[in-house]
Amino acid sequence: MLAGGALPCCGAEPPTVDAVEVALPVTSVSGAAVGAALPPSARSSGPRATQGSIAWVYDLDAAWALALRERRSLFVYVRAGWSVPALDMERGALVAPEVERAARPYVAVYVDLTSDEVLARAQAKLGASLDRIPTVELVDPRTRTRRVLYGAIDADELAEELGSFVTP
Repeated sequence: MLAGGALPCCGAEPPTVDAVEVALPVTSVSGAAVGAALPPSARSSGPRATQGSIAWVYDLDAAWALALRERRSLFVYVRAGWSVPALDMERGALVAPEVERAARPYVAVYVDLTSDEVLARAQAKLGASLDRIPTVELVDPRTRTRRVLYGAIDADELAEELGSFVTP
């Protein structure tokens, strides 16, 4: 976070990508429905089916429960509507065929932090500070292992990260 609490987003070089793996704290999972829809106003700013084939879940708790049930890892994409690097990822890496293929084994979660309420819930669930946008978190909810990727990521690098993290 920058001085005064501002988030780095625009006007500077894109942040470097740091990958780390750490244990997540144990968290509870609510019984929310899978695929909870975003309101139409929020939905229009995110990836759409016509732009790519990643099947996004918009409810982090529901996605966590689904990943546990199906023994799959989570691919959590965290963005905000004001983030130019996030918009660039949505037009590039997130719709690239190699990323779509690499994301298939995951439960893909789309988190829009434009709302402070969503930010607080996402930080509590993921057990991490989300002060750089965009952020990609790859999480294995069974082992509580995660890898965090900060900043805009190109398609080749994202596909490689997705391919190296997933657990069979």
